[in-house]
Amino acid sequence: MGMMVPQVKLINYATAIDDLMEELGFDAELTPRFWEFADVTFLVVKISRSTAAQLTRMHQTSFAIQSHMITDVSDATWDNPYDPFASPGEQDNLYGMFERSMRSAVDRYKALLCEGATLKDASDVLPAGLHCNIVVKYNLWDLSELIRNSNSIRLQGPHQSIINQMKALVMEAWPWSADILK
Repeated sequence: MGMMVPQVKLINYATAIDDLMEELGFDAELTPRFWEFADVTFLVVKISRSTAAQLTRMHQTSFAIQSHMITDVSDATWDNPYDPFASPGEQDNLYGMFERSMRSAVDRYKALLCEGATLKDASDVLPAGLHCNIVVKYNLWDLSELIRNSNSIRLQGPHQSIINQMKALVMEAWPWSADILK
């Protein structure tokens, strides 16, 4: 399937925050606690459940994740982290093993559904690498903390890409946030 980068869309932000800051005489860079009142909501599509779990670790995050317990995911997709064109022995056919493992799990899921299992029960055989969609909301304070802490060795690949996309989208919507989100 190849590596897919989850796509992030900014779906809601308070456009009135600029007017409010001006009216109250706030300078965003000098008034960090004001950032708590600037909320941003993102839609992230084609994200693995394991990456979604990383994204929602912050206690102040509000989120709604697509549940595999109530949604039929028979046509689920996933990312394979291994190179299908690696030279023999380089990855010991990890790409093929990964694909077969994911396909087998989805096939078992479909078979359970065909035999009458509920979506909830069948979802227990699904791997965390399957894609889902998530809506996630941060206030600017928490998002700035997430961005500052995103250089951790534990936050790599898709998670880092998502954070970078969020940062770019917020800076596009609120140009004054560039200094805050650096």
